[in-house]
Amino acid sequence: MSKFVPNVPEKKVEVTITEREAILIKKLRAFPFGKILVYKAEGIIIRIEPTNSILIDPEKEVIDL
Repeated sequence: MSKFVPNVPEKKVEVTITEREAILIKKLRAFPFGKILVYKAEGIIIRIEPTNSILIDPEKEVIDL
């Protein structure tokens, strides 16, 4: 298993995928952070369910007290 290293370009590959898989990848790329549940039926991607997740960063947040 490879270790996550930020700001290092990932290796790219070319593959042949289904239209549903392409749609899934496009949807995944729209979320910069979070968890997404993928539903499959008989091997076919039928639905995704993103979980809204917000990263709290005290260095970037403005806090009004």
